[in-house]
Amino acid sequence: MELGFYRTPLSRRTRSARLPALLLGATLALCVTVPVWAARPDGEAPAPAEGGSVTLHQALPQLVARAVGRNPLSEFDLLPAEQVPPPPAAESSTTAVNDSEVMPAESPGHAAEALNTLFPLPALLAMGMLDVPYVRGGTSTSGVDCSGLVAYAFRQAGLQVPRTVREMFTRVTPVALDDLLPGDLVFFKVRNNTVSHVGIYIAAGRFIHAPRTGKFVTFANLNNPYWKKRIVSGGRVLGAVRDQLMPW
Repeated sequence: MELGFYRTPLSRRTRSARLPALLLGATLALCVTVPVWAARPDGEAPAPAEGGSVTLHQALPQLVARAVGRNPLSEFDLLPAEQVPPPPAAESSTTAVNDSEVMPAESPGHAAEALNTLFPLPALLAMGMLDVPYVRGGTSTSGVDCSGLVAYAFRQAGLQVPRTVREMFTRVTPVALDDLLPGDLVFFKVRNNTVSHVGIYIAAGRFIHAPRTGKFVTFANLNNPYWKKRIVSGGRVLGAVRDQLMPW
């Protein structure tokens, strides 16, 4: 049965106030064309290190970081060492891309427009929750569990979803893993051979989730052996992916 929803309007002031958080979170997902992370017990990414060349698709996070006055790549575990671009020079008005190509600094409005083209609002809101601690039963910026992160992101986007993993799993429209789109849900069996974990698909095999007690909201890779062994299926909420999304 397809999951129904209710959409509540977002005021211009509310959308404007959320812009920095959306930009900080969403820029991280733009650099998803990276090698598969080495297997770890919980399938999480290793911490990044400095260094490496900057390519065109890697430059956009720098531009957005400049717009909001900080470098988000230094805070979250997403990129391997060879693909983390250096922070932009404070006095420079351009960002190096290749030996023969430069890009001018973008305004927050242009960056937000680019991100809105790539990612639906629930995915952006979830990425804005990166580094929020895992709290069992949590559904706010103070802490979330796996289904709490999904509930928070979708409800802030005006889409009503069930609170528990099991309810979400039984009410979404099933989606084959090869057909996943940004904003789809991904479900896993992590204990007792039952569907007990959920995340939000971002792109290129990456999803965002709240792992467990003692951890923080982070990205993970569906191709990591830990998650590949436990994934059950994808699921779609009406209005939550780009080809179904209402304007905002």
